[in-house]
Amino acid sequence: MRVLLIRHARTAWNAERRVQGRTDTPLDEVGRAQAQALAAALRGRQFTAVYTSPLSRAVDTAKQLAIDAGVPLVEDERLLEYDFGAWEGLTFDELSLRYPQQLAESRKRPFTYHVPGAERPEEALRRVADFFAGLTTGGEGPVAVISHTLPIKISIAHLMGLDFDNINVLWLGNTGYTELSLKPNGRSLFYCINNTSHLTGGLA
Repeated sequence: MRVLLIRHARTAWNAERRVQGRTDTPLDEVGRAQAQALAAALRGRQFTAVYTSPLSRAVDTAKQLAIDAGVPLVEDERLLEYDFGAWEGLTFDELSLRYPQQLAESRKRPFTYHVPGAERPEEALRRVADFFAGLTTGGEGPVAVISHTLPIKISIAHLMGLDFDNINVLWLGNTGYTELSLKPNGRSLFYCINNTSHLTGGLA
């Protein structure tokens, strides 16, 4: 089954380098243009389903893809962003001042370090693994999946068999998409990671 795994378009908090987590921040002007550029680039691709995180920044990135494919837009809570607890709403500069040691640990061990009050990383892994297990048993495809940075990084590590504490080697731009084939035997074939070639004219 062919899968396009897509990060949502930009929000004002992305531009400010602010931790969003489960906070439902809308797309900004650049983000709306990015979503349009993504839809234009993928127009003509046949999707049997378009799945999205319920947060508006993901839904608004996904809408046109579903319209163009002529399929319903399916919201799935398993695709929600990681809950960052006390860190949500803070910029990375503020985190560096308030939580310097914790931030350093989270960058060194992004999967095994637990942010105080946040979702546990293994819980995020369980939900995204459950989502992909459902895709492979459902036998549908190709599909588009719109989610967020941490769930996508964890998904890529899960499907590639990578060490989860190495997920920070992956860079994901807004509307960057990763294309892969899910195989029934559990193996996955990756064609690209973080393709942002559709972002031109200052949209990247």
